[in-house]
Amino acid sequence: QKKNEIVEHYLSITGLADFANAYPKNLSGGMQQRLAIARTLANNPKVLLMDESFGSLDSQTRSRMQEFLTKLWESDKKTILFVTHDVEEAIFLADEVYLLSQRPAQIKQIFKVPFDRPRLHELKYLQEFFELEKEIAKEVARLASYLILGNLSMNLQDRIEDRLGRKYYNNLDAVTTSILTNMIL
Repeated sequence: QKKNEIVEHYLSITGLADFANAYPKNLSGGMQQRLAIARTLANNPKVLLMDESFGSLDSQTRSRMQEFLTKLWESDKKTILFVTHDVEEAIFLADEVYLLSQRPAQIKQIFKVPFDRPRLHELKYLQEFFELEKEIAKEVARLASYLILGNLSMNLQDRIEDRLGRKYYNNLDAVTTSILTNMIL
C-alpha cells in the first residue's frame, strides 16, 4: 500500500501519472528522464546524483527539464549534485559557481548567481545572465578547471564529504572537465 502511494506521488509530481502503465520505449526522451528521476526519488536518497542527465535531449526538451528540476528541487528540497558541461545550464540550476583546479580539486574562484527562484527559461535572455555566462566561460578557459555549483552553506569539501563520504570526494578528479551543480537545503 505505502509503496503504491510513493509511486503515485512521484509519478504525479513528474507529470507522468497518465503514463503509469506505459512502457519506457513508448515515452519521449524528456518523459524517460522524468521517469528516471521519479524512480530515484521514490527510493528517498540522501543525494540525487545526476551526471549529464539532460545532455542527450534536444534543446527544447532540455530547457523544460531544467525548469522541471528547479521546481522539483523547490518543492522537495532534496540535495542534487548535477554534472554538466554546459555553463548556461549550470548558471540556471545553481546559486553559486565554484571553479576548481584539476587534480587535486581545490577551489580557485566562487561566482554568486544573483537570480531569484523560481527560475524560468526567460531568465537565460537577460543581459545579466549573458554577462555571468561569459565571465565564467572565460575563467573556465583560463584555468581549464572544473566547475562546482551550488548554494553551499559550509565548506565545499566538508559538505561533499558529509553527504557522500571521503571516498567520493577523493574521486572527484575522475569527473572529466565537468560542472557539478549542487542544490543543498
